[in-house]
Amino acid sequence: MHCWWAVKVISRFFLLALISSLANATVTYSRVLSIGDTSTTTVYAMTADAAGNLYLTGGTTNATLATTAGVVQPKIGPGLCSFTYDPHSPPLMLPCSDAFVLKLDPSGNVVFLTYLGGTGADVGNAIALDSAGNIYVAGRSGSLDFPLTAGAPFANQATGNGFVTKLNPQA
Repeated sequence: MHCWWAVKVISRFFLLALISSLANATVTYSRVLSIGDTSTTTVYAMTADAAGNLYLTGGTTNATLATTAGVVQPKIGPGLCSFTYDPHSPPLMLPCSDAFVLKLDPSGNVVFLTYLGGTGADVGNAIALDSAGNIYVAGRSGSLDFPLTAGAPFANQATGNGFVTKLNPQA
């Protein structure tokens, strides 16, 4: 049985994959997804397939994630977002988050990694798989330029839209 444990610690996301039984638990791998800068990477959802691959989605402001070849979006969106931490101070302009989609093999190696978003703040909140290996991500977009497929029935008309995206990492 695979048990996945996730802990977010001070702008770095640590992922522990544990193979457990009632008697003991051993760490199979531990991985840091955001390293060495002031960015934040947060995983909001994950699922696994029958082969033991782990799929994660969330939001990141890390512009240096090592995306894989041929992905939908190899670089983070260029937008800046306004954040107000103190009502008596001017807002800070910081990089907006993009959603990300990550597939790790059972040993913790990156198989697929892409950003997903536009110039606003975008995050993936849910992830699911189908039997053909497609990945479905649902989340929230603050981007008027969130990537849409041709002929999509809805257009980006305001920030704060929900989105659903189907990805085929084998294509």
